[in-house]
Amino acid sequence: MHRELKRFAIVAAPVLFAGSAAVLGLSGSATAATPGTFATAVKAAAAAAVSPQVTPPVDIRSSACPSNMVENQVSGTCVVALQDLLANWGFWGDLGPSGADGGFGPDTENAVKAFQTAAGIGVDGQVGPQTKAALYSNAHPGDGIRWTLMNQYDNPPGVSSYWCLDADANTAGQNGQKIQGWQCLSGDVNQDWEMYAVPNSGNTMIVSARDGECLDADTNTAHTNGQKIQGWACNGWKNQQWYTGSSSIGDWANAGDSECLDGDTNTARTDGQKIQGWACNGSSEQFWNNGEN
Repeated sequence: MHRELKRFAIVAAPVLFAGSAAVLGLSGSATAATPGTFATAVKAAAAAAVSPQVTPPVDIRSSACPSNMVENQVSGTCVVALQDLLANWGFWGDLGPSGADGGFGPDTENAVKAFQTAAGIGVDGQVGPQTKAALYSNAHPGDGIRWTLMNQYDNPPGVSSYWCLDADANTAGQNGQKIQGWQCLSGDVNQDWEMYAVPNSGNTMIVSARDGECLDADTNTAHTNGQKIQGWACNGWKNQQWYTGSSSIGDWANAGDSECLDGDTNTARTDGQKIQGWACNGSSEQFWNNGEN
């Protein structure tokens, strides 16, 4: 319950989330889940209180947009896309009451400066190549530590081998990269993950040390049990942001649809185990031990 209380405090903050439409109390596998009426209430409140994920209408790095976007010199779709990106990074409040209105005025310039400050790049309020690259990347430094994520269901007390979250080497560097469970191997870069804090949100981007791809919850299967979890080029969108109630062990929930990262029990303790999104239910297949690697 304490973990869910912390989560509700995050959801209530002025940051864009999408509440889960799934019903709690369902299991991601053959094992029965423990229904929680408090958790169900939290999810229902989140679904009613927050805005959906924002998908920018155009890639501002493309030729469709000016190479350098400056206050009062550009407007329209490119600015809406810029404002959406800023919102996805947690700077929605800095955009002012108009939000993503397509106008590059003082509020948008201030939001750009706030982002540039957080990203550790030059602060001038203009959106040139460096700022654009940062908006589409994991530009916010982590703690310098690589972590392994071990599934608690796969790794009960007393076992001699462990299964880790693994970025498939055969599809590395590709959008749609396979994310799987695999027997933990010390020093295996496929199982190393870096954590990047998203400013002003309490969310985390989980980035593969193997290829720099972000842990991504597929939007085409959002809000469905069995949602595809994949590696994808980092873009700052909500479906690549995660939050949890504990730094050492916890359930990683996606900020895009509030589904939990789930290790399928039907393929548990096998190399190539399916990793999926599933309605959060507090079961052990949704709990992950973070181990420094």
